[in-house]
Amino acid sequence: MKRTRSQVIIPSLLLGLLTLIFFRKIILSNLILVGVDVFLYFYPYKTYATQSLLAGRFPLWNPHLFMGVPFLANSQVGLLYPLNWLFLWADAPKQVAYSIGLHVWIAGVGATLFARRSLKLSAAAALAAGAVFAFSGFLGAQVEHINQLQVSAWLPWVFLLFDSSQLSAFSFQLSAVSSWRSVVSGRRSVALLGLVIALMLLAGHTQSVYISLFGLGVYGLFRRGIPWGGPKTIFRHLTAILLDFIPLALAIVLALLLSAAQLWPTAELAGQSIRSGGLDYYKTVAFSLNPLKLFYTLFPPYGIDLEAKLGQAFSEYVAYIGLIPLALAAWGAWQVLRRSWAARSRSAQTTQEATLAKELGLLITGATGLFLSFGIFTGPVYLALYWFAPGFDLFRVPARWLLLYTFSAAMLAAIGFEKIRHSSFVIRHLSFGPRYLSFVTLRGPSSLVIALILLELFIAAGALRYNKPTAPEAYASLRPAIAQLQAAQLPTDRFLSLSGIVYDPGDLQEIHNIFDEQLSPRAVYDYIITVKEKEVLFFNLPLVYGLNAVDGYDGGLLPLKKFIDLQRLFLPEDDLSLDGRLREKLHRVPENRLLSLLGVRHVVTDKVFDVWLDNIFYDLQFPAWLNPNTTPEAWTRDIPNFPATAIGLVYHTPKTAGLVAEMVARYASGLEKRFEIEAGAGQPWENAEFGLDYNLIFDGLPLDPADPIVALGVIAKNEVTVRGISLIHQPNTTSRSVLLTTEGDYKAIHDGDVKIYENQDALPRAFIAHQTEVVSDTQAAIARLKDPNFDVAAAVVRQAKEGEGLEAILLGQASPKDNVAITSYQAERIELSADLNSPGWLILTDAWYPGWQVEVNGATTEIQEVNLMFRAVELPAGNSSIIFSYAPKSFYAGIIISVIGLGILLMLLIFSPYKELSQKRLLAVGRRRSAVKRGRKPCQIAGVYGSEILTKEV
Repeated sequence: MKRTRSQVIIPSLLLGLLTLIFFRKIILSNLILVGVDVFLYFYPYKTYATQSLLAGRFPLWNPHLFMGVPFLANSQVGLLYPLNWLFLWADAPKQVAYSIGLHVWIAGVGATLFARRSLKLSAAAALAAGAVFAFSGFLGAQVEHINQLQVSAWLPWVFLLFDSSQLSAFSFQLSAVSSWRSVVSGRRSVALLGLVIALMLLAGHTQSVYISLFGLGVYGLFRRGIPWGGPKTIFRHLTAILLDFIPLALAIVLALLLSAAQLWPTAELAGQSIRSGGLDYYKTVAFSLNPLKLFYTLFPPYGIDLEAKLGQAFSEYVAYIGLIPLALAAWGAWQVLRRSWAARSRSAQTTQEATLAKELGLLITGATGLFLSFGIFTGPVYLALYWFAPGFDLFRVPARWLLLYTFSAAMLAAIGFEKIRHSSFVIRHLSFGPRYLSFVTLRGPSSLVIALILLELFIAAGALRYNKPTAPEAYASLRPAIAQLQAAQLPTDRFLSLSGIVYDPGDLQEIHNIFDEQLSPRAVYDYIITVKEKEVLFFNLPLVYGLNAVDGYDGGLLPLKKFIDLQRLFLPEDDLSLDGRLREKLHRVPENRLLSLLGVRHVVTDKVFDVWLDNIFYDLQFPAWLNPNTTPEAWTRDIPNFPATAIGLVYHTPKTAGLVAEMVARYASGLEKRFEIEAGAGQPWENAEFGLDYNLIFDGLPLDPADPIVALGVIAKNEVTVRGISLIHQPNTTSRSVLLTTEGDYKAIHDGDVKIYENQDALPRAFIAHQTEVVSDTQAAIARLKDPNFDVAAAVVRQAKEGEGLEAILLGQASPKDNVAITSYQAERIELSADLNSPGWLILTDAWYPGWQVEVNGATTEIQEVNLMFRAVELPAGNSSIIFSYAPKSFYAGIIISVIGLGILLMLLIFSPYKELSQKRLLAVGRRRSAVKRGRKPCQIAGVYGSEILTKEV
């Protein structure tokens, strides 16, 4: 017993130590892992979850992205995954780092136990299997997708528990005491298998769960070998396979019960998701493994820049196991095929032959995973699976099937290692080493081979991201634009960021001065990238700072279908962002009327398309489109306090000659200075968007501090576009930009690495409307909202209910006395007060979603869905108290089911029916066992004996 325990505990300790060595940079230092997904997706989600939980609030709703979306229901968050709770005391980067270490260790221990117990390998070979799988390129590359790593880590445990829970191993042997114990043990294995599958579901990467269970199914089909013989033999074989799947089916049912608190809300979200109807074929085969780049996938990247060879998303294509393990796996695969062919005419009647059948099942499973990872390159195979195999139409990235290949290759490498280790030459000539290592038979060549395997895996890991961490300030520091937004925004204001990261930060030199001597050039580069991403609040970073963005980033069940409909207000049909990144599709600030509808108070842009001309900066973000027939003039009274001696102008006109406009500078005293703008006058400047622009300087302005400029205007005489205006102080060549635009009432409130504008026309989060236009469908609603004559502040659009006519419904009449205010805004509870002169609709520009309820003056009222995705509630005249609350029945019903599942789990693990056998039953069992010892064989099916113990006794 002590020896058996040492063969589990000591390899587990060794794997733990190796995990610390491999991942020392992110676990044992203050450096942090960076990358697009981990930095912009997982860190923000973990920060929000931690902040909420530590504040005593269970986060069901996320009001900061996509106009509001469910939080817990998004399974990728992993809010209910128990192992995530272990690290809530740490900040988000360290939560991820510690979870990486824990799950790499879990993967290694699971692979070791599977190799030891299911494949009956020696402790040395099993340790090799665990190390190869744990420190393989696949798991190492997927650390950036922490939920995918968490699911993948449990794969060996699923295979192990599947093998130990087979009903067919004891279902025909209830006549033996040892077999009844097997029943109890098998029942517990089923319970543990259900628990592990539940953990995989809660970890939140559904595709990896699907791949794991699919691979387990392939393994289950072939773990008894391939039947050779007549119909009766094949029938027995298939019957045995069917029985093998009974415990798996029971375990899956138990897993569904245990994880219902997550699965039910997630299923509800799936119904509202862009994936509710599945993905089209070409989206499902995105990120297929290119056969021409297979070398970079299967071989260790010694001295290779994987990003240069495989692209920015190279982590999806990495699946090396090392050169030595790859050679061992090839030898192991050959041995399995050779021995399986030799044994094809015999049933698996011995332990050795049963193990060989399992090895063949693993080989086929790995080959299946490698083949499916090619995706679109498999030709009609993947297309057929897309159409006929349930689930294939829900997931992208076929390269993730490499998980099955990696696990199978690690086991085959251990098998090859075992065969070579037991060769007569090794036994006779290479048996040396200290005997105190005999607890894992790490003597002689075994220790040398394992050391070489670890060494080459350690060297290869240098190319992966977890070995290229950067400074913790990359995530922890606060950038000026974020601080400005936090100071300027109310809790209910939203912002839209249109900036990319092609600019250089203003403190670039300071960053180099601080970090060049502390970090590698790659780490400094990554730090600069993260600084720029934070400055413009890329993707999901608003969650970290409590800011509210219009869009966000998600590649799973989010965004909602209705958010995609909302995008159609701004983007053409063929350019929609299915992962929610509206910002990356917008080339200009959208129409102010629509921004106001969304409650966008602030707009963030960079300076990439602005210009410096003769050392004068011109802000070209918001032009003024002027025409004497439609928009004859534009004025601004937002004039900075600046001693201007000249005015600089950048303009564009299709005219080639003649007077096109007149600029007017109006002073506090009433004095006006007028300047004529002639077509083609001034310095020409080539602009990619407009063609040829011109730059004019109007000097000779009076400099009198007591009589400043209070207004600037441009009066069109012909078609002209005012691109930018700056006040200039010529003695020292300084300038200040002035915003003159016809695109809305904007005010510049921040000018640093990026610019922030305040939209002073933005509607509040809650407002009153007295007209509803009922339209036929979503397309009609989009068309109506895009109509420039539609007043978004006075009316809303709603799709017709069944049997409802298409009409404009009036409810009361607008009055200046109408008033609504948000008195308390929390994620799952919003309280408002309203005072209406006549009945009307309260419009709350938060996403409509099942589970939201509203009470008006204490009475539950219907929430209508208006303006594509927002909420509306009918209010009576007079004072009203309104409370919106998010209490999804799916979550609370799921909790009840999960509690029931937990009770079943505990019963299966604790209750032992063996102890309740009567003495008479025990005596009967003893007599039957004696009969077996006298030569009667136990019942068998498809050549597989009911008990391994009894098989040895026969």
